[in-house]
Amino acid sequence: MQVKDLTVEELKELIREVIDEVLEEVSVDSDEGKLIRPEIQQELQKRQHSRQTGESKLVSSQEVMKELGIE
Repeated sequence: MQVKDLTVEELKELIREVIDEVLEEVSVDSDEGKLIRPEIQQELQKRQHSRQTGESKLVSSQEVMKELGIE
């Protein structure tokens, strides 16, 4: 069967199927099932806690560039 032989509804359904397949392919998490080293996990938790408690603040890219003299 060729595309020219499809009805409008059949073509729409085919397109939907293709889009669904592509979305499934690109939404696969390549890191799924991998473990984070304990020291990295601890550091991430420490940083998250610092931001939540206000001990640490985010710095803009402009501030970093200025500090590094890259203006």
